[in-house]
Amino acid sequence: MNRAAQIRLAVSITALALVAAACGENPLADVGRRSSDWIGGGEGQPPVVPSGSTVPAPALRNGSGQVVWANDDLGFPSIPDPRQVVAEVWDRSSQIDRFVQASRFEISVALPGVKFPGVLPATVQHVTSQLVYNPAVGELSESLLAAFGLWAVEPYSKSKLAGQAAVLSVMVPAPADATSTQDATGCGRFSERDLAACEQVTLEAGTGWLLEDASGKTLVWLDGDYRYELFHRPEVDTELVKEMAETMVPLAEVGEAVAAAHRIGPG
Repeated sequence: MNRAAQIRLAVSITALALVAAACGENPLADVGRRSSDWIGGGEGQPPVVPSGSTVPAPALRNGSGQVVWANDDLGFPSIPDPRQVVAEVWDRSSQIDRFVQASRFEISVALPGVKFPGVLPATVQHVTSQLVYNPAVGELSESLLAAFGLWAVEPYSKSKLAGQAAVLSVMVPAPADATSTQDATGCGRFSERDLAACEQVTLEAGTGWLLEDASGKTLVWLDGDYRYELFHRPEVDTELVKEMAETMVPLAEVGEAVAAAHRIGPG
């Protein structure tokens, strides 16, 4: 460094020192610390999540009226009579398959008082709905009455394993559901199933059971005249599944505004 440059540097340092002295006893003492805070994400900066963090993302939700109901175009029952609706849906089917596509409006009449979750996982964008028959007699099955597929993709555009997040089954309560001779947890009622685990859980509406097998987990609970079984794949948070069970609303209310416009139901 030449002599002129050394003089300019000395003048600059002296001027800086004079400014510092005028501003307080030691105003530059924490400049370096504040700079490092800014670089490293100090106060006011978003928190840094360490690589590999196991903190789960919050479970996001959709209202059940916000999704696309794939069978809405099948329309409304001609009259609000359960037996008539069951017969009409069967008559338009192949009369071979057990599972027959039906609109939510038809199912809400065919199964009086049937309910559906008020909230769904945000990944669910489509819902399919079916009544389940005994093809030998053309009437509803004696056990499984209806099934709702909860899809993350357009229904049947991918395999169920790849595109279906959950399935809600509506069933007739089993004989064991009406007895009080179960074991302490009530898991004995599922002894015929090949389960890896069974756990009794408490829901706002009462007792439920969380079952686990090789394909995923199923939450089972009783509500009114029906037994509900909500199968969900591992990517669906079990706590959200419990919330689904606790927000059940009459299926007729999910499409209430549309149904009212078509004069379906009482009044």
